[in-house]
This record gives sequence, structure tokens and C-alpha cells, in this order.
Amino acid sequence: MLFVESKILDRQVDGATRTALLEKLEDRGLTPLVRTARLNLFELALLKSERARELEAAAAARMEAEGDAPYVRGDLFCFRDYAHFIVFGDADGGAAGVRAGIVYETETADPAQKLEEFCQNVADSLRLAAGGGGAAGEGANGSGAAGVGEWRARDSNVPESFARFAADEGAPLLATRGEMVEGWLRAAGMLEDSEARRWLSRLHNSHQDGRSPSLRDGEGGESVPEPLLRRFTEAGLVRREILVSCRKAGRALFRLPSPDALAVLGNAVCSECGASVGDEQAEEVVVPTSLTTAEDAHLVVIASGKVPDDARQRLREHVRRLARAGRESELIFVEGLDAAHDELEPAFARACERALGRELWELDASLGMSVGYMMAARARLLHGEGELRDVAASAASAVAGSLAEL
Repeated sequence: MLFVESKILDRQVDGATRTALLEKLEDRGLTPLVRTARLNLFELALLKSERARELEAAAAARMEAEGDAPYVRGDLFCFRDYAHFIVFGDADGGAAGVRAGIVYETETADPAQKLEEFCQNVADSLRLAAGGGGAAGEGANGSGAAGVGEWRARDSNVPESFARFAADEGAPLLATRGEMVEGWLRAAGMLEDSEARRWLSRLHNSHQDGRSPSLRDGEGGESVPEPLLRRFTEAGLVRREILVSCRKAGRALFRLPSPDALAVLGNAVCSECGASVGDEQAEEVVVPTSLTTAEDAHLVVIASGKVPDDARQRLREHVRRLARAGRESELIFVEGLDAAHDELEPAFARACERALGRELWELDASLGMSVGYMMAARARLLHGEGELRDVAASAASAVAGSLAEL
């Protein structure tokens, strides 16, 4: 199982400084995977020439002149049972300046300390690359007169650009993918709260059933706690709207984004009773946004024996209905407890790969493949290599013991 942790430095870094930063990190024993692969390519193109860095500079200048994606989007730094990454934000897109993180396994020793040390190295290298000088050891936050800023936890605040996206769900295609991912990750962190999960599930199910929960307590019901509602709203998981209903028929007519929108309707009348819309019932309701369905969902059915065909068909139809409603789910059948490990392990691997893809997708174009897939496959191969090495060592010990007895 792989885990991801990251921190953010709110500082934009230009193209030339990015390359210099990677060079300073390499001087500290942190070999950048993407840049090294590119330089090797340039050396092959130049027949092992020593002018690979000149070709790199020319390629970077060409990309910047054509207005394409920056030449250096970030990089990877691989070690035995963990890997560091650094991703540079786009100033025009409103993304964070520098994001540094670690991808690690369950067996990795002290990943938090490794992340702190990596952030320290990035801060010191950035200071040198930017011409600020300064010595190491000023702390991982890079504080002090020559500091480059303070590292913060990934979910400490929401960029203004994402706040605009969350407030206006009507323009999701205009938002950058980075902003959407930021929202999903924030939502996932919040859902570690069991009460938040329970309320968000109730809100989503109510919305799917055509009901919009009111902000006021109903008869025998309960409303979303105001502190929790504020957290949902700030994360872009829900929005508040005005639901207009016919007082006579009791049917919902339409929803409005704010009370002020009622005045825009002018002399509109109710389609049910003919009364003025301004005289109808209006109440503030909670509406889940599309971010509530952005998380991966898995439906796992574990049976003691073979699952009947009719049960399979009904569950598959249920998943299809969820998909039509905008909730993509993966259905997994496990027939017998003995088969649980073999059936569930690939599902965890797929979920892990998707999570890494969401975290590191900015580097895909630089490497020419899915970085999330590569990191997940790397972990599987290295883990398998370790198992084979343990088996070989065990066999060698057994043979040595037998020879000793002889």
C-alpha cells in the first residue's frame, strides 16, 4: 500500500530558476528522474556529446516562446522504499507555487521526517538557485532574512481560483484540472470525520431522491449543524440555494441562487395555482455540488459461496443506475473468504494508482507516460524483488546449515 503526503510553498518559480533548483538538488544527492531522462535523450541525439545541456536550454526556450506548458513542471526523486516529488504551479492558473511531497510504503521508516528533510533541501536549493545565498539549517520553513517562505500543509487553505470554481458550479469546464483536484483532495481529507461522512451521505442521497434538505429543522427532523455546513460550503461540497414551492399544491417549482434573484422574476406567476411567485413559499436549502461524487466508490460483495446469477444481475443494474446519476462505482464479487485477498488486492492497487495519478498528473507530459502508473508499478516490482531476495537468502541459509551438518 502506498501513501502520499505533501506540503506547499507559496512562491512562484520561473523557468530558469526551476532548472537551477534541480541542479542544486542533484548536488545534494537527489537525482531528478525526469531531467536525467531528458539529458540522456539529448546525449543520445548528439551521439554522446557533452553539449546536452545546450540542447536542453534550447528546448526550454522554444517551449516558453511558443507559450506551451513550462519545460520544467516538476520532477521525481526515487529511493528504495519511497520517492519524493516536486511540482511547480502555474502563476496564470492560480496554482500553488511549489508542492513537495513523498510517496511511501507502510514499511517506510519515519516518512514525516523524510518529507521535512526534503522540504529543507528544496528551500535551501531554491535560495541558492535564486541567488539568495544563505546556509542550510534555517529550518524546513526556510525562515529568516534569506528565507524563501514557509511550507504549509496541503489542506491549510483553498486558492482563490478554486473558491471561485466551488461557488460557481455552472462553469466547471472553465476551471483548471489542478483546481478540481485541489477540491477533491480537500474533500477527501474532510471525510476522515465520521460525522461529516454521515451528513454528506445523507445530503447526497436526499438530492438523488429529489429532495433538498432545508436549513431549518423540520417536524421530527434535524438540520445540518452550522459549523459542519460552513466547512462543506468552504470546501465546495455544497451550496445554499432558495427553493420556491407552491403554497397551495406543495410542489417545488424551482431553485434560485440567492433571495435577490426573486426580484428578477418580476410579475411571474406560479404554474400550479396562478399566484404571484413572490407570494409563494421560499426557503433556503442545501444542494450538494458535483464534488460530492468525485471520490472513487467501490461496492464489494463477499459471499460464503457462489453468488446467484439473479443477485449479480440486480447488483450490476444498481451500479448502472448509480452511473447514470453521476456516481461511478466499481462492483467486486468475492466468492468465498479464501478468495478475498486475491480479489481485493488488485482493487486496492487500482485505487492507489488512481490516487497517485490525481496527485502527480502534471508530470505525465514531461515523462511521456502516466507517472501514477509508473510509481505504482515500481512499488509492485520492487516489493516482488525484495520477496525473491528473501527467499534466496533463506534457501542459502538452509543449504549452508545442511553443509555444516555434513
